[in-house]
Amino acid sequence: MGWLERCYETYEKNQSEVGAPAMRGDREAPMLLPVAHTTQKAQVEISLSGSGEFLSARVLRPDEATTVIPCTEESSARTSGPVPHPLADKLQYCAGDYADFGGQKKSDFDKYIAQLRVRALPGHPSSVSCRGSAVRAASPVRSHSRHRTR
Repeated sequence: MGWLERCYETYEKNQSEVGAPAMRGDREAPMLLPVAHTTQKAQVEISLSGSGEFLSARVLRPDEATTVIPCTEESSARTSGPVPHPLADKLQYCAGDYADFGGQKKSDFDKYIAQLRVRALPGHPSSVSCRGSAVRAASPVRSHSRHRTR
């Protein structure tokens, strides 16, 4: 058995731990992430209706900040340039008025919106259908899995 197959089997045997927050003493420990996901620190949680209407927003406590978000192969390693994550990302990607409110980094809002439009096309493998009164889960993981805008 090769090392890659052993990695796969280990992941499969630990499916119950995927997305479960873990602590080491009083510090957050690394979590086993779902496939095609990463973590980011969020400061604000925003809730939207199924049709995209604003419902509420709240500032997150530091212990709530770690957020599991979907990523692509390209966005998981952004060392080669700005590549937006598919759904949630930092303000420099998500806020069209980022520079107007003092944002210091280059805004990549146009890239973020462009890839959202492509992913929203019917039949795209990562298109999302939202039902219900509130869109809250970014992925099928426990606890820290709400949509949060950075």
